[in-house]
Amino acid sequence: MTVVCILAGHHGPKTGASYNGLDEWTLVRHDAGELFVALQRDGILTPMLEPYDDDPSEGRPILRAARWCKAHNADAVIEFHYNSHTSTTPTGHCVVSNKLTPFVTCMANALDVLPNKRRDTIINEGFILPRLVEPIPCVLLEPAFIFEACVVLPEWRAMLVSAVKEGLYKYFAGGE
Repeated sequence: MTVVCILAGHHGPKTGASYNGLDEWTLVRHDAGELFVALQRDGILTPMLEPYDDDPSEGRPILRAARWCKAHNADAVIEFHYNSHTSTTPTGHCVVSNKLTPFVTCMANALDVLPNKRRDTIINEGFILPRLVEPIPCVLLEPAFIFEACVVLPEWRAMLVSAVKEGLYKYFAGGE
């Protein structure tokens, strides 16, 4: 059985970025939950962890999340966030990982269906989660800037979940 671990970033006292009454935690919790339901319907085991809702005695949240993904024998890990820029920065979405892999490429290509104006694939060697879960494929998704009007539209949110799901399926089928 395929196992995809879903991490919804920013819970607890650190709710992430906010703009005009929206907070990042509310958005990522919804998106991660919708992906969870969609993958479960298709028979994919999708344990979901809110890594920032931690018992401090268990160490840093990111370390707990990595242990949790490995304990579930994950085939892939997806962490949801939203881009926090709240300026006139061009709108867009990004996929972040510590190195370019087929999984990163599949997820970036899948998000190209979103009507955002540009896409970034950010290779950041300082992104710690992929190093902690290696060799499990891992990405952090920031599908939009939090100030974009699309983030509150149900049809856009459904498109996002569908794109992530299709990217996963393409990866597991051996494509890019």
